[in-house]
Amino acid sequence: VLFIAPRPFQMGLGRLGTGIGGIISNKKDKPLEELKTPKKKNVKPQVKYIAPCEGRVTSGFRTAKRPRHHGIDIAKSGKVDIMAVANGVVVRSYTSKSYGETVIIQHDENVQTLYAHMRKGSRIANGTQVKQGQVIGLMGNTGASRGHHLHFEVHFGKWNTKKSNAIDP
Repeated sequence: VLFIAPRPFQMGLGRLGTGIGGIISNKKDKPLEELKTPKKKNVKPQVKYIAPCEGRVTSGFRTAKRPRHHGIDIAKSGKVDIMAVANGVVVRSYTSKSYGETVIIQHDENVQTLYAHMRKGSRIANGTQVKQGQVIGLMGNTGASRGHHLHFEVHFGKWNTKKSNAIDP
């Protein structure tokens, strides 16, 4: 079981593994802090990201049981703040039948993050400039959700319905 602490970590493109004392990638078991994003056109130096909330990862990215799950689910009981993982601007804040209360933030390096199933009435407004760690909503159970959690996605490029730009957080 993987626990996400509210301390900074870098999002890597490798799959998350398990490990004691932090998040470990499958790349020679180095902590994600030591990994670098593969070189792509127009990529600035890598940003340090933080966890979007406290809690336990209850469902991973594109697992064998859920190959169409293009993000991770993080759960924790009670009133749980959801935070912007890096500075950016809210490019979409809306309600979806499947995602429920949802926010998409555009960050530097051509990265967009999506936060879904937020508590009704808690999400931040469209067009808002956000700072890393700023609360953007509360964990909830809206849309096609089966319990109180955050569904979190990272996209290298713009979010799209085919999830073709989704990467493993």
